[in-house]
Amino acid sequence: MKITSTKSPFIICAALSLALLGGCACNQEEPATPVAEPAPVAAAPAACSDADDDGVCDTADQCPNSKPGTRVGPAGCDCDYTLRTHFAFDSAELTDEDTAELDRLAQVLTNPKLGFVAGEIVGHTDDVGDAAYNKDLSKRRADAVAAHLESRGVALGDRFVTKGFGEEKPIADNKTEEGRAQNRRATIRRGDCGPAN
Repeated sequence: MKITSTKSPFIICAALSLALLGGCACNQEEPATPVAEPAPVAAAPAACSDADDDGVCDTADQCPNSKPGTRVGPAGCDCDYTLRTHFAFDSAELTDEDTAELDRLAQVLTNPKLGFVAGEIVGHTDDVGDAAYNKDLSKRRADAVAAHLESRGVALGDRFVTKGFGEEKPIADNKTEEGRAQNRRATIRRGDCGPAN
C-alpha cells in the first residue's frame, strides 16, 4: 500500500523541525544528551585594605593619611589641597614655619607616582601702598614659594603656574593689622582633579 500525502512539503519539514527541536516523544528510551554546566565564575576579590577610608586601596594610596571626608584623586591625595604661606610687610621672604610646611609638601610632590599633580601658586598683598608695586610683590611671593619647592627637588615645570594678584583678592579686612597680615600670603592650590561635585 502506497501512502501519498497531500500536505505541502513545507508543513512536513516544519513539523519535523519542531519535533527535533522540542524533543521527540515517540522514542522515550534514549536519554537526552546532558548539557554541559557553565564554568563557575571566579569570586570577586575581597575588599582591599583602606586604612584612611578614602576609597583608594592602601597598595595604591600615595597619600595614606587623608582626613575623613576628603575628596581624593586616584592616587589617594587631596584634590582640594590648599596651603597658605604668610609674609611680613613688604617682604617676599618665607618664614621658618612656612618653609617647614613647604618641605612636607615637597616630599609628596617629588614622589614619581604623583608627577601628574598640578595647580597654581598665587601671591597676594594687603592694600597698603601702590597697587602696581603690590602686584609685583605678590608675584615675587608666589615665585619665592615656587623657588623653595624647586630647591627641594620638585620639578614644577609646567605643572604649576605662578601668578600675582596684588591687593585684588583679600580674604580679610584690610582695615586691621590682623586682617592685613592674613592678606599677605601665597596660596598653593591643586587644580588637576577638576571641580568638586
